[in-house]
Amino acid sequence: MGDSRPKDRIPGDGTKASRSTGAQSSPQIRILILSTPKTGNTWLLNLLAAMYDLPKLGLVCPFDRKQAVSLGDRWILFHHFMPDPPIVEWIEETQPFVLTTVRHPGDVLISLYHHIHNFAGSIDQRKLKAMLDSPYERHGIYPPATHTFRDELECSLAWKRTGMTRTVRYEHLRSHTLQTLTSLANWIHPVEQARIEQAIERCDIDLMRKLDEEHRRFFRSGEVGQWKSGLAPEVLDFLAAEPYRSQLTELGYSLVDQEFPSTPEPLPARNPFRRSPVFANGAIVAPIIEACYLSLDPATNALWPPVADVGRGSFFAWLTEPSELGGQGLYFGVPLTRLAHYLYRNRPDLERAFPDLTGPDRLRYAQWFVQYAAETPLKLHSRFVTPLVDDLSRWAHSRFAGDRMRRPWWPKLTNFTMHVYRTVPKLQLDYPDYLVKDRWNLLHWLAYSHNLEPDMPGFKDGIRADLERCAKLRSAIASLGLS
Repeated sequence: MGDSRPKDRIPGDGTKASRSTGAQSSPQIRILILSTPKTGNTWLLNLLAAMYDLPKLGLVCPFDRKQAVSLGDRWILFHHFMPDPPIVEWIEETQPFVLTTVRHPGDVLISLYHHIHNFAGSIDQRKLKAMLDSPYERHGIYPPATHTFRDELECSLAWKRTGMTRTVRYEHLRSHTLQTLTSLANWIHPVEQARIEQAIERCDIDLMRKLDEEHRRFFRSGEVGQWKSGLAPEVLDFLAAEPYRSQLTELGYSLVDQEFPSTPEPLPARNPFRRSPVFANGAIVAPIIEACYLSLDPATNALWPPVADVGRGSFFAWLTEPSELGGQGLYFGVPLTRLAHYLYRNRPDLERAFPDLTGPDRLRYAQWFVQYAAETPLKLHSRFVTPLVDDLSRWAHSRFAGDRMRRPWWPKLTNFTMHVYRTVPKLQLDYPDYLVKDRWNLLHWLAYSHNLEPDMPGFKDGIRADLERCAKLRSAIASLGLS
């Protein structure tokens, strides 16, 4: 992403580092989901990422061994690669936990139809039937090959045949989510039940839609058995013939009514904001705040007073306290709250735009946050932004710690002045002795420049006022014959 002030989330991308938010992170957990598109692999990926606090990374297409090796020791990802020798060899050496999701081909067909036809609404049965025996473009599904539907189903089947994967049936994940995830956790790394329950709440379809309103149509209900009413008889006849009949059988499905519950099991309520959507001070609970709460260690959440409280020791206070990640050098005092830091760790586009939160990117990100926090899709209440604005302004207009010339008739070098100076090479060339000889000229340029980016509210006015004050003081001193 080239714009240093991104407003929109970039979907389907991963981050570079673990997003620890208070959950107990388990080292060296690598989970790889390889399956047919639209079989629930994205939902499973999000659930496991929430359970283990894993960064969601990605493999490039075509498969690149060097890139795959560079992923590190903690990640989860999914892809639709076939089990070709290069990726199989990498799996055998890396030993990730490999999963394959399967789903009734009729439901997969409907979901895939909606995806490649841009979620147009009602189904055109002729187009849907054509997918069964004619190639079609995959539209954003990688690898971006042209396939028929039988080729799509072959991806899950091919991985099942390797014996390298553990199969997760979508219908079981949907109807018995807690039981299915607990079984997977016992295989991967045990996780307390409360943590699994919070992960399920974190991946609730309504919350995910609210978190990503621009792409909310991608989060479909994923109901079980839609094929029974959604597929025309001639389409069902096609699925009942070869090669689909054999594929259905090998996947464990049929075209008769199978006993897959359509209603998910009831779960303990782990999201208290369903009952308390507003804090006691009137601040509305935005979706990102719900997600942050559900990302934390359940033991931590249990220690807080009622979730709507805003006093000392409350969840609200925790959100507005400084992040554990501090700035370095000049940027030591740039404010960044825990909520702002959580947002950053869960927005890949922000991580790309502001890669280092200990240096100049910390200031740039803080400026981005205060500018866009109240806008869609974040919709954060002013109580989460105003204190940060005040702290940011206080840092920007404070005297730079390295400014040794502290005589009252010398204009001060502020923290923001030094940020601009250090990040604009032209200023360093034009005003090399910024502390002494070039100080006045540098500040004069900053005060009257029309091309200053990024700017800070009141920055130029503050410099002008300080220059005028010092000029008057120097003139008064000179009139008295003093030096």
